[in-house]
Parts: sequence; C-alpha cells; structure tokens
Amino acid sequence: MSFQQFDTLRTVSAADLLSNPPVPRAMILAPWLRERDAVLLWAPTGAGKSQVAMSAALAVAGGVEVLGWTAPEPRPVLYVDGEMDRGDLVERLELLRHATNPPIDAQALGRLHFLARDCHGPDVQFPDLSTPEGHALILAQAKACGAALVILDNLSTLATVEDENSAAAIKPVMDLVQKLRQQGCTPFVVHHASKGGENYRGTSNIATTFAWIVGLKPTPGAPAGLMDVAMVWQKTRGGANEATVEKRVRLRADASRAAWDHGPSEHSQAAALAQAIRSRKWINVEEAGKAIGLQKTRAYELKREILAAELMREVEMDRAFKEAKALREEIGNPNRSLDF
Repeated sequence: MSFQQFDTLRTVSAADLLSNPPVPRAMILAPWLRERDAVLLWAPTGAGKSQVAMSAALAVAGGVEVLGWTAPEPRPVLYVDGEMDRGDLVERLELLRHATNPPIDAQALGRLHFLARDCHGPDVQFPDLSTPEGHALILAQAKACGAALVILDNLSTLATVEDENSAAAIKPVMDLVQKLRQQGCTPFVVHHASKGGENYRGTSNIATTFAWIVGLKPTPGAPAGLMDVAMVWQKTRGGANEATVEKRVRLRADASRAAWDHGPSEHSQAAALAQAIRSRKWINVEEAGKAIGLQKTRAYELKREILAAELMREVEMDRAFKEAKALREEIGNPNRSLDF
C-alpha cells in the first residue's frame, strides 16, 4: 500500500510501515530543530522569550542564521500573538529583522504571517486554543499560508485554562500541538515561567508533548533594559549536542538596530553534565561525566558546581540516577548504558 494519512480511524500493519518509510524530516533550524518537532520556550515575564521566538520566526522565513541556528531554506511561518500592542509589534519586528545574519529582505518578510489579536477589532472572535473552534481556526490559518513553523505566543493569552497545574485542563492545548504536527507543521509554544523562575508554569505532563523544552533565566546583575539570559535546554530530542549546551544570550539594541550576542555561559560545562544526568542514561556522576568527555575528578568538581549554582538539586540528581539504574535492571543488563 502507498501510505497516506487516514481520514477515518484504522490500523496499519508493521509490514506496511516498513515497506513505506517516510521521507526523512528536514531541518527547520539546524543543528537541532526538525520538521514536526514540538518546542516549548519558557521564561519569566520580561526575560525576552518573545524576542527569541520572533527572531527564530524571522530566520526561518528568511532562510538565514540567528543565535547560532541556521534555517537551511526559507519557509513560510505563522506567528500567533495574543497580547502585543500593534505598535509594539511593528517596532520589535523592525528592530529584530536586522539582527539575523544576514538581515532579511522584503521577500522574506512576506513569508512571515502574523495572526495578532491587536490587529482585530473587539467584535472579532480571536482563536482560543482550548476550544475545538480555536483549533480549527489555527489549523486553517496555518494551512492557508503553508506554514512550516507555527509560533503560539503565548499560552496564557491564547488559551482559557482554569488550572495550568491540571493535566486535564491543559490537555486541549496539547491536543492542538499534536494536530499541528499531524498537519506537517512545527509547533513552537511560548510560555511563562513558574513563580520561582526555575521551570515552566503548569503541570509536568506538558513535557510529554514536546521534543524540546528551552528556558531563559535572567542573568543576575544585568543592566536594566538589556536582555541578558542563560539559555538552558531542559529537554532535548536525541540527547545533548553542541547546540544544546547552556549559553549566555544578550540582545544589544539602540533606537533602530539590534544585535544578538551569544556564547558559553559561566556554568556551561556544569550545565552539560547536569543535562547528561537528566537524560537518565547514567547511574552515577562518573559515568555521566565520562559520556561527555570528563575525567572522574573533573566530573565531581562539576557536581559541586551544579549544586552550588542550583542547576540541579541533589534530590533531583539522586532521583535521575535511581531511575537510570531501574531502567537498566528492567532491560536485564545493569552494566549497560541506555544510549538510545
């Protein structure tokens, strides 16, 4: 059989799946984001999550580079904005369009489509991501512009969710993320941080929907008005790589132009070890360190740095090691790492 998406519920045999392999997914933003991978970007209010999301949108629309991420080819983008004033939207767009490498041109700007609440009158029913009607509107808009990337900015202003800590309450929004993937889009959801600023807000069940979870944490002591954050990779598809090491990201801007500055953060090596521990592949610090090229002594030095910098809590670290050990025992080989 020639495999297609079904319009009614049915099964497909393993033989049919193997005889009709899908076309390999292309990169949206190399070296990390592929077609149909779902992304969650979270940060405290004012930390710059919309600037990062809009810059990613501009890069994809232009087929250019930003923040060390490169779009191999230009693609249409749908950016759904739930709160920004139209004047602020225009000002930010004008500022950030010059911060890509190279700056994007008018043709590229034509591939970036905004569905913005403030561009509509008060009588227009703007999509609510928690309702079937809202799902249909977003999917139709994405299809109409041929969007490869769909950015939803942000969850709190686009969806009516009574209790973000309830898995049942947030499920309709996660269903839309899956529907966008099924339609061939790459969903990119912008969300607020929890009260302490150390994680995304809401139920931990959110994590199951996303291939990538990225957080922005403000740099202590940064000058007022300057975006200066640590970009941390909380969940990565396929494990740690050069793209997912914690880095410091700054946006330098004057009245008419902006430029991104990014590089290793103060704790980038410790963050890489913390990420390896979180992968649940390694049963102790020595093993996790060896996996990323560290000697035993250096791995334990970095463990102390992780705890001192609060990149992980000791209880979280212990839990990760216990879960890794349990998974190895489950597959019947306690000495084998789970490198899959």
